[in-house]
This record gives sequence, C-alpha cells and structure tokens, in this order.
Amino acid sequence: MRSPQLLLTLALLTLLALLVPAELVAQDNPGTSAPNARKAGAPSMSARPQQIDALDSDIARMRSLLSQMQMNLPFVASTENPLKHQFELEIEMWGLVIADLEQHVNALRSSAAAPDARGAESSTAPGAPAQPNSGRNTSPNRAARFDGLLDNQYVRVSRLELPPPSRASVYQDVNDVVWIAVNTGTLTFFAQDQQSKKINFAPGDVRIFRRNQIVSVANDSDAAANGDVSQLSVIVQLKQPGLIYGGCGCDTQVETSVCGCVGAAHLPELWAVGLGKVTLAGTTLQPAQVFGGSAPRGDTLLVAISSLELSEAGGGSSLRLAAGEAAWIRAGLHRFVNQSTSPVHFVTVEF
Repeated sequence: MRSPQLLLTLALLTLLALLVPAELVAQDNPGTSAPNARKAGAPSMSARPQQIDALDSDIARMRSLLSQMQMNLPFVASTENPLKHQFELEIEMWGLVIADLEQHVNALRSSAAAPDARGAESSTAPGAPAQPNSGRNTSPNRAARFDGLLDNQYVRVSRLELPPPSRASVYQDVNDVVWIAVNTGTLTFFAQDQQSKKINFAPGDVRIFRRNQIVSVANDSDAAANGDVSQLSVIVQLKQPGLIYGGCGCDTQVETSVCGCVGAAHLPELWAVGLGKVTLAGTTLQPAQVFGGSAPRGDTLLVAISSLELSEAGGGSSLRLAAGEAAWIRAGLHRFVNQSTSPVHFVTVEF
C-alpha cells in the first residue's frame, strides 16, 4: 500500500505540472511568441473553470491525506523521539505546500473570473497573493494541533486545537464523526466541493458529520478583535460502519441541533438523543449530584467539557479530567458523584 507521503508527492507533482504558466513555455522556445505559446499551451478561458475544479478536487484529496498523517501522529509514540519529530516536520512542510498551492489556484480562479481585454492573459499572475474567496482563509499563519486521546475497537478520539487564524484537514475516510465543542467559538467547515458552512458553537455543542461530508475546518476569527483564543474540539471517529443508521432526523430540537438541521440552536444543559446504535447525551452535574442509575449501561465514551472529578458511589473508581480530555467507561452499572465544589459538564457517547 502506498504511504500518504508518497501519494502527496505524486499529487504535488501533478499539480505543479498543471500550474506552470504558459509564459514559461514561451521562454523555453525563443522562436515562439508569447501569444502563440498561450494559444498552444494554455487552456482557454472557457476550459479554465473545469481545470480549476479538478485542481480543487486534487487539493482536497491532498488535505485528506495530510489529515491522515496528522491524526496518526499522536499514536506514533507516546514520548518525543527523532522519528516522531521528523514526522511532525513533514506534516508542517506539506501544510505549507498545500496552502501555497491553494494560493495559486485562487489566483487562477480570480484571473478567470475577472474581465480582461487581453483575452487569455491573466489579470492576476500565478503566485500572486490569493484574493478573498467565499470567506475562505487560504493563507493560514497559525498551526493547528491534533492530540490523540484514545483508540479502541469503537472509536478513535482526538483533540483539535485551532488558533485564529488556522485551518486543518479532517480525515473522514472512516465512518461517521461526532464533533464536540469544548469552548465557545465559530468554525467554518468545508465540503469536498469547497462549499462552506459556518457554525457557532457553545461549550458542549455536538454535531454529527456523515462519512466524507467535510474535508477541512477553519478558525477564521479575528485574533485582534476577538482575543487570541483557540477553538478546542474533540473529534470522535466511529470505526464501526452502520452505528448511526436511518439518517439524522429533525423531529426534536435536540435532533435539529445535533444533526445540523435548519433552525439548529445551542444544546441545553441536559439532553439525550438516540441515533441508531449510539446514544449521545450532555450532562451538567451540580456538586454532590449523582450521574447514572440502577440499570447497567453500555460501553461509554465520556468527554469533559469542564474540568471534573467524579467518583463512583460506594467507593469505586474515580475520574479526574481536564476540559477536552476523555475517558472510556466499560459497560456495567455505574453511579458517579460530582466531587467538585462547582457544576461539571460533560458529553457521553454510549454504544
């Protein structure tokens, strides 16, 4: 099987070949005038939109491969070592290369859209700074950070920190994804066709994304105006197919919010919804309040939205988590008590 690094290299070479300006062809052949070279070697304006769409698709695939590398990085080693550091440098390098390619594509898109009396000549030279395009932040100058939290037969759980401004790919070739917001913020999600959607999150908000529904996410906040606050999210990749079957419904306010239907609002402090074989819930416990009941529960992922300290009633096991951390609770009868002196907030995914 080809490695992500090899596939990225092949994709990069293909893109660079497509992005070579026609003027360079003319320079290599002094006997050919620039207009003739453009006529022979450059695609016509009518063909450019299709070419740009193809380039967008290739870049989206490269971002998906890069995201696979980013998501795998936390599981390479639990401690720092030269191999892990090299992997980090390669990820950073590919991120810069892809961002630069996006600038080239956006320059082509701008030149194709702008009226120009010279016909096929571009109004914006390839390599010029990218123009604003549908709110996309095509030149992020901050680094996103993935941290692996846990990995088992059901889920792969990662924490994503997006400082403003930054953009990260979302590797979604596994099945559906449960996106959990840890703090307040606005994120822009991009689909395969580069259509985008902004979502305003409150702490504990949850959104379901179906397989391959999104390819990247950006934090386009103005750090100077809104404060240099990173958007913290926990990404739960569901490994087993068919766990969320029948599609997302919009019958209740909770389903509307979790599934991203029209009219989606922030989730309340206490909520629960069953989607196929998975039950999602948000819980806020007051000091000394008990979580759990008399009936056994299935295997459960618990994601802390606030710092918390829970202990099992009767002197059993205990959980101490910071905001954005996660724990796996095995199936059985559990009754957890909030041991802190303030309310705690968490989200659970039960299988």
